[in-house]
Amino acid sequence: MGLRSQTQQARSWILTICFIQIVLLGMSLETSLFSWNKKGLLGGTVLVKRTTSSVRQGTSPLRFRLPLFGKNSFRRALRSPKKATLVLEEDLRKDNGRLLPADDHDSKDCWTPDSWRRKNLKAEQQPPYAPQHLEALEEAIQTISSLPPLVQHWETKQLRHRLAEVFHKKRFVLQAGDCAEQFKDCCPKGLESRVKVLEQMRFLLERVPRILSEDKDRPKLPVTVIRRAAGQYGKPRSSNYEEVGGLKMVAFKGDNVNALEAEPSARMPKPERLVEGCLRAQCTMNYLRSRLGSPNGLFEYTQSIKHWQTASLSPDAAQGVRQALRCGDFDNDDDDDDSPGEGEGRKSADPTSSAAVNDLHEREVYTSHEGLLLNLEEAMTRPVPAERVQEAEDSKATSSSASASSSSSSYYNSGAHFLWIGTRTKQLDGAHTEYFRGIDNPVGIKVGSDIDPETAVALVKRVDPDNQPGKIVLISRFGADDVNSGLSKLAKAIQRENLHVVWFVDPMHGNTRKTKNGQKTRDFHRIFSEIEQTHALLKKYDQHLGGIHLELCGEDVTECVGGGATTRDMVVCDEDLPKNWKSACDPRLNYGQSIELAYQVSALLAQDRDYSKITTNQL
Repeated sequence: MGLRSQTQQARSWILTICFIQIVLLGMSLETSLFSWNKKGLLGGTVLVKRTTSSVRQGTSPLRFRLPLFGKNSFRRALRSPKKATLVLEEDLRKDNGRLLPADDHDSKDCWTPDSWRRKNLKAEQQPPYAPQHLEALEEAIQTISSLPPLVQHWETKQLRHRLAEVFHKKRFVLQAGDCAEQFKDCCPKGLESRVKVLEQMRFLLERVPRILSEDKDRPKLPVTVIRRAAGQYGKPRSSNYEEVGGLKMVAFKGDNVNALEAEPSARMPKPERLVEGCLRAQCTMNYLRSRLGSPNGLFEYTQSIKHWQTASLSPDAAQGVRQALRCGDFDNDDDDDDSPGEGEGRKSADPTSSAAVNDLHEREVYTSHEGLLLNLEEAMTRPVPAERVQEAEDSKATSSSASASSSSSSYYNSGAHFLWIGTRTKQLDGAHTEYFRGIDNPVGIKVGSDIDPETAVALVKRVDPDNQPGKIVLISRFGADDVNSGLSKLAKAIQRENLHVVWFVDPMHGNTRKTKNGQKTRDFHRIFSEIEQTHALLKKYDQHLGGIHLELCGEDVTECVGGGATTRDMVVCDEDLPKNWKSACDPRLNYGQSIELAYQVSALLAQDRDYSKITTNQL
């Protein structure tokens, strides 16, 4: 008995020493050492939470399953490390105010904004901050956590309603903006050009389908604009590093992380840029709200032909613009053939009239970005008590609303209304999927040839187990050559599982090519071809295209080739690309290409009889 007792004591000391070494080395471990359910020996969960800045780097607390009879000895053994604290399951079953069950780590109840770290899941595409910058990173995240929200939860809830309307074929979405926003473009000129082009595209998408269908009883198509703005400062890259001029440096990952200049010092990720990005996003939001929130704000852009650069359009698109201006901005059917035409546009209307104010309500300001930097997204995630969510439901009640969460709190990302999971971060068991499954924002998922249909189905179910219309948007990006073969399989799987997803098409990324000089570009005709094919193919599986996801700007850049212009000096060719390339990353449509595409998509929507059945009382 003496020898046996000594052996047990020795084993206990060995285990204790091993645990101390693990904590001091800062390693991450989640395992079950003991799970004894014998009488009097019920198991308890031990959490070792690190308080160093490495928490913000994506490491998780240590988690062990220990017998309760040994808790005091383990408490004494593990209390000594200065940068670790020990918490037992029965002492701390709540984390950040929410219940954390020990046995069901995939349930919504156990989710918290930092559960992607606590579970020690791999977080792809995170910046390689240098060790000396980790303390500054922690300070930056704390600063962001204390900032006011960029968007309000009731606005995000309203967008969920809008997307539910899209699912029910009562609305269309234009999601567009920069590939990668740049800090320098947060100025009146840069913001105004982007606001103008999106407002004019919305104008065409709403009115041209009615004109081309020749159905005077057909109302305008409600169009919601979601801007890639006020936060699209981060970019995923295929590698953390690149070589420029013989020098190895960190790849440009967006202004939130590092600078575009090809200098090793400029490319070093700096945490203070995260704070600057939030402040510039706030400035952008202020500009958008003031510019779009007044009846006088953008009225002129859709009232006179002089605000449209029709020389860069095809004859059909230019004529479509004139017809849209003549037929009336607010669905007035009193206009006749004597209405002003090419020279003046429609007779100026009163921007404070009831019709103008009603149109203003359709100009709700919604922003979006790729949810890439998880420590930033976590800092922007805020709890909203259930009663406040319900108040928003009651005040914004619609027939197609998503129900409020039944939990004690709902979590909303307050940095944008809509976020999406990118191609490089949509691993089913990854940190991004874990984060996105817990927020109540609508979530986009980029899908293409890189994901098989069954994995895509599993991903949708994990992020939205309740299968709520308006929650998940699948953003198809197969490319014009592969859309028929790839999207057919995916659409069939979605139909089989009866998943209530909204479909957007991203015709940009799958159609990127390089010229003979190594310059990236995209062909306009291939961009529209993918939209056209996606639109037709989804119908075969009793689904429909609910929106387009574009990278564009309102300036006359030379980044994408082709378009509708008929004169050589207005058409961008491969050799023209260096003339006015401004993008920080991928090629964008310029003003003329954007307006041309809006007209061609409008002509496509004119064929949809489902949209023609929309009535005012349905919205």
